Amino acid sequence: MKCPTCSSEDFYIKDADDEYDLYEFSCNNGKITFEDDIKESDVPQINDSSEVYCNKCVWHGKLEKLK
Repeated sequence: MKCPTCSSEDFYIKDADDEYDLYEFSCNNGKITFEDDIKESDVPQINDSSEVYCNKCVWHGKLEKLK
């Protein structure tokens, strides 16, 4: 999965309870991998309708758009 604008594989999502908390992840070979410093219990649920943001450019949209 790559950004449709810049082809980056680095993204983030915002915490549903606090929009200033971000969770960065990459999408290498279609697999979502969160940053190492995030505890597994803190990893948010992501589904096709989750709003994701590119970490390299201004693109954002639903995860399903990346597939």
